[in-house]
Amino acid sequence: MGRDPAGGVVTMPPAPATVVGLTEDEFDQMFAPIPAEDGNSIWEYDAIRVHPRNRVWSVVEVDDDLFVIPDYHVVNVIGYNLTTVPWPHENVEAKLWNPHDEDEGDTEIV
Repeated sequence: MGRDPAGGVVTMPPAPATVVGLTEDEFDQMFAPIPAEDGNSIWEYDAIRVHPRNRVWSVVEVDDDLFVIPDYHVVNVIGYNLTTVPWPHENVEAKLWNPHDEDEGDTEIV
């Protein structure tokens, strides 16, 4: 459970059988990412590995799209996010901004 900037409570449902897709804004509101020491949102493995794994998200690239998925991964990983709020289950992903989406008008969550 997390808090949105307006002070309301944002909750996650129990683990579903399928993946819960979130937008980047929904992810930020629900899990409250913590900036890396350099101010960037992407953490390097050496800096993040000391944190609890249920607060670590892998940023992965799939077909020119960026997704944030729970836990440590190594395939297609460009870095990691650390969040204030732990992930409740592994069936969560957020699609991050894709420069092609803006050009094509495609903002659909897969």
